[in-house]
Amino acid sequence: MTRWSVAIIGTVFSYVVAQSTNAPCKNNSDTIWSYNSIGQTPCLMAAYIQGACQPDGKWVVQALPDVSFRYNGPDSSAANECTCSSIAYALSSACGFCQGAGWPEWSQWTANCAASDVHNGSYPHPIPAGTAIPDWAFVPIDGFVSAAFMFAHRIA
Repeated sequence: MTRWSVAIIGTVFSYVVAQSTNAPCKNNSDTIWSYNSIGQTPCLMAAYIQGACQPDGKWVVQALPDVSFRYNGPDSSAANECTCSSIAYALSSACGFCQGAGWPEWSQWTANCAASDVHNGSYPHPIPAGTAIPDWAFVPIDGFVSAAFMFAHRIA
């Protein structure tokens, strides 16, 4: 009985830590709108969303080295329905924003994505367990995302 319990706990623990980030939101008062209803940063939500299409379910969002960097979207080896969704783009862009950095245009984010993998305003899978995605992340992207962030701040 004890061995079985330990195995289950180990499995659950591995699942819970599959998505991670070391990217801090630098100014909580300006970025609190980007957190979800359970207090997760957009960086952690981006890890959950992008990890959902990985065979092992894991995805790590690394902190940007400094504000001159940004998250540019998936390279061709990582491009899939999850990473090429506007949800991943919005959350990753908000992650960059909360670190004081910029973000790419939607067309740059999807540059390495097959047309069949691009989902704008929707997410092609169930939302992963352990996270919640705010409504603002589902606003369809039209060009540069700054307007979406303005809108998100109002509806969050």
